[in-house]
Order: sequence, then structure tokens, then C-alpha cells
Amino acid sequence: MTDDAWDHALGGMHALAWEAGQLVGHASVVQRRLLHRGRALRAGYVEGVAVRADRRGHGYGAAMMDEIERVVRVSPRRHACVEVRRLRYPLLERATAGC
Repeated sequence: MTDDAWDHALGGMHALAWEAGQLVGHASVVQRRLLHRGRALRAGYVEGVAVRADRRGHGYGAAMMDEIERVVRVSPRRHACVEVRRLRYPLLERATAGC
């Protein structure tokens, strides 16, 4: 993760995945303002999603994204954005297949 990516993931709400007392995953949703057709929208921007390489494929990423989605749904924002880098995030590649 680059320093810029780390800075963007700070703040907001965080979902952490733990296994046997060890942190194995992280995701956050940070409030951002997005412009769409000249209108400013408050949005939850999903940042810093990662699962430790040896724990991928065990449902941690999906569980964290479920919690992040829950946070967005109960907030007045109700819009969420996520940038997917297919080569870097295999979990998100599977989750967004066919989009």
C-alpha cells in the first residue's frame, strides 16, 4: 500500500477481521464529496480493503464489505464508491465479475 493510499484510508469507519488474535483484514469507508452532473453528493468511499495473503478465500473480505455496506446503508449518504484494481485485489475481482 502506498503512503497516499494509507492516508486516504484514515478516518471514517473501519472494519477489521481477526483470527486467533491476529489482524488478518482491514476495510474502511470514508466520507467524500463527489460531483455528479453538477451536483455534490456525499458518499462513502471504500478505502484500504486488504486481506492477509495467506487468509484470502476464507470469507474475511466479504464479511468486512458486508459491514461497510451496512454502515453506508444506515447513513444519510446512501451512496458508496469503490475503486477496483483487478490485479491487486482478487477478492474484489470475484465480487465484481460481470459488472
